[in-house]
Amino acid sequence: MPRRMLTLVATALSLGVLSLGLSAQDNGARPAAAPKDAAAAVDGVFAHYFAMRTALARDTVEGVAAEAAALADAATAAVGLAPGLDASLLKNYKQLLTDTALAARGFSAELYTCPMHPAVQAAKAGKCPTCGMALTAAGKLDLPRARETFKKLSSSLIQYAKGVDLKTKAPHKLFLFSCSMAHASWLQEVGEIGNPYYGEAMLKCGELVRLADWSEAPVPASGPKGPGSKAGGGGHSCGGGSCGGGS
Repeated sequence: MPRRMLTLVATALSLGVLSLGLSAQDNGARPAAAPKDAAAAVDGVFAHYFAMRTALARDTVEGVAAEAAALADAATAAVGLAPGLDASLLKNYKQLLTDTALAARGFSAELYTCPMHPAVQAAKAGKCPTCGMALTAAGKLDLPRARETFKKLSSSLIQYAKGVDLKTKAPHKLFLFSCSMAHASWLQEVGEIGNPYYGEAMLKCGELVRLADWSEAPVPASGPKGPGSKAGGGGHSCGGGSCGGGS
């Protein structure tokens, strides 16, 4: 291999641009250019996440696996391109983005998991390191599986937004929604609600949580309650369901 090629590969590995497991290119997505800095990499994480949310709200998984793989690659790159943060914030930055990348890998059709320990994931068949059971193939990515996996991804990215992004000098403009019927929350880049867990059936189901509340208290599992917990314009409509009081 030419010396220049070896140098480029070594540099990519040191920055975390090349990662183990399924990549965006493996899923049929156009390979993205390596981010120039941590901020660009994190921008990519949110952009791919928003694209996934939009697809699920439209009741489709088309492109979701490719976006998830690209998101995981961007999160891994962001960890390698860690910005100048104080020690405590930097630790959270790396850990929460690593968790986000792991959650995004869960959309792969080539994924193997443990029936007893779903957090255990592998790119090939084998045994669970925790209990020794044989890992089973996750199978085709359909809407139910995609939406359940999106809950885990959303949880990780929300923790990143609360624990790191909102504490930076240039936080992203994010809207946090919570739906008690789905027992889950999600992020949007726009304030018009589009529920990724129910799609067209209950597209407007959910509560909009005010961003200022994020750093003060976690979002309740049953949705925000009490005075001042909603932001204007969020709305709440569950088309026959009851999103405010749990299921």
